[in-house]
Amino acid sequence: MLNLKLTDEVRTYANQQVSIKNFGMRSAGFNGNRIRQYTGIVGECMIHQALDRDLPNYNSGSLIEDLKINNRKVEVQTLARNG
Repeated sequence: MLNLKLTDEVRTYANQQVSIKNFGMRSAGFNGNRIRQYTGIVGECMIHQALDRDLPNYNSGSLIEDLKINNRKVEVQTLARNG
């Protein structure tokens, strides 16, 4: 488990992304509301920063950019917790 400090840069970027895109358009459902989408974007951004990469680019035509590590696609799952 990683314990990373959430920065204002990531907060702002994630808010911008969910305000201009709806990431919850999957045909199978499980789309999540804007708060859950924000949480997911924050998780992806934090992993990118932990790997010393640029923030993910969601403007490439698809809504979700795959993270690749050692030529393998990695899906980041993020869970918000209170407390």
